[in-house]
Amino acid sequence: MIMKHIVLISLCCIPLLMQAQSGFVVAGGDAAATGGSVSFSAGQAFFQTQAYGNGSLDGGMQQPIEIIITTVTEGVEGITPVISIYPVPVVDLLFLEVAQSDTQHLSYQLFDIKGRLLKQGPIRDVQTSIPMSGLDPALYFIRITHRSRTIHTFSILKTNQP
Repeated sequence: MIMKHIVLISLCCIPLLMQAQSGFVVAGGDAAATGGSVSFSAGQAFFQTQAYGNGSLDGGMQQPIEIIITTVTEGVEGITPVISIYPVPVVDLLFLEVAQSDTQHLSYQLFDIKGRLLKQGPIRDVQTSIPMSGLDPALYFIRITHRSRTIHTFSILKTNQP
């Protein structure tokens, strides 16, 4: 009788000791070949790299590799919306490049995922640097405006690992 209770209590406590990764993903799947199998996902933002011999493995949550332009408004008083933002993901400094020499009346605003305005400033040159080192690793949005009218909104990933 005591043995049954011990087994029953053990079976009830095992799920409490289990741990697993979790994350919000956009897509994913499994792939298998003669050399092994792998599970993959797209849309997870953070990861940890392990180096093995001549290679490395990015395990856990994966990094996105492209910039997502959230909104574009064309034809804003002759402003061509050709704007580049790099590097993505960013660690310390984010560079914003405008592909035209007239940057008068252009500005940027940096928002967090909750929509709070964190930084803002004018775009005075063809290349503008935006300090990101004091921010937590997360997803941010940069809005580019011309005379208070939005011409681009980019989503930017901030990490602590280069």
